[in-house]
Amino acid sequence: ASAASAATIGIVAPQSGAYEMLGAQVRQGVRVAATRAGLDVMEIHESCEEGSGGAIADGLVAAKVSVVVGFLCTETLADALPILKNAAIPAITLSSRASGLMEDTLKRGWPLFRLAPSDMDESSALIDVILRDWKGHSFGLIDDGTIYGRELVDRIRSKLEESGLK
Repeated sequence: ASAASAATIGIVAPQSGAYEMLGAQVRQGVRVAATRAGLDVMEIHESCEEGSGGAIADGLVAAKVSVVVGFLCTETLADALPILKNAAIPAITLSSRASGLMEDTLKRGWPLFRLAPSDMDESSALIDVILRDWKGHSFGLIDDGTIYGRELVDRIRSKLEESGLK
């Protein structure tokens, strides 16, 4: 960042809807970091709708951003990454953990970096904590009703049962 005095950081985050609050936190964090580094920011709303990533990526390319941070939704990333690759713009996702997306990233050489753990890393860490701290105690696993939540709880439950916990 110190060598790129005229660099612009793109921020792709929801500005409304279910992820509005998380999007506001992302925008605030990136703006603070950019200000400290003397960099400009360019913000784009992420609707998280299927097929919206291409237009978002086109906007980032037109703005000549050096890097883009955010991308809370896999739906947006899937369409944006080929365009960002062609423009040599790296993307940093803060939350997308889809294993298929990461497989495509490696296979196609997309410039994607993620800060969130994979779903397998997440469940492994939780299993380790439960086995260490809850063995011999009663506990329950509760999902939040989302597909992701149910799959996470199922992965954890099956591994715990293999270890003798129910």
